[in-house]
Amino acid sequence: MEEYVFGANILENLTTGMYQDSKVIYREYIQNACDQIDKAVSMNLLSDDEGEIKIWLDLQNRAVTIEDNATGISKDDFKRVLSNIAYSEKEIGKDKGFRGIGRLCGLAYCKEVVFATTARGEDTISVMRCNAKEMREFISRSETGNRYTASEVLKRINKFNTKKTDDIDSHWFKVEKEKQYTNRNCRHSPTII
Repeated sequence: MEEYVFGANILENLTTGMYQDSKVIYREYIQNACDQIDKAVSMNLLSDDEGEIKIWLDLQNRAVTIEDNATGISKDDFKRVLSNIAYSEKEIGKDKGFRGIGRLCGLAYCKEVVFATTARGEDTISVMRCNAKEMREFISRSETGNRYTASEVLKRINKFNTKKTDDIDSHWFKVEKEKQYTNRNCRHSPTII
């Protein structure tokens, strides 16, 4: 049996189409952080009162950073977890999120979204940079006759790398939404909260 092919336009449905209110992107990233804090508490990595979500606003550069001190993602699992779409391991009724697409929402409103993480006991920070501007260019080209699959686009816009850290006791996950669009650059203008 042949593999099913999803065209690049499915990415627009999963980003701008699903998240027409730009403020929802904050809910999605905070919700993901809350789920991981709950998991860290259940693993005895954190006590009930130690979970933190920090939010930094850089108004001058129109950037937002959201970071939690939850489980992080191990270097061995990072690429698999962040590459999967709608293939979440979360449980309906137990976790706040469950569809496995929330992390894509920032692609609708930013030029770039960066995910970074480390897990306790590891000397590695794993990083995935998503070039949202390039994603929208591929979708635009698909609409005018050039055809790309969603997989082709994701492979081109997502770049993975690692860097070393001496802090092997830390465990965190961070998302940075960089260079948010204004009205003239995007179909929907972001609101920074």
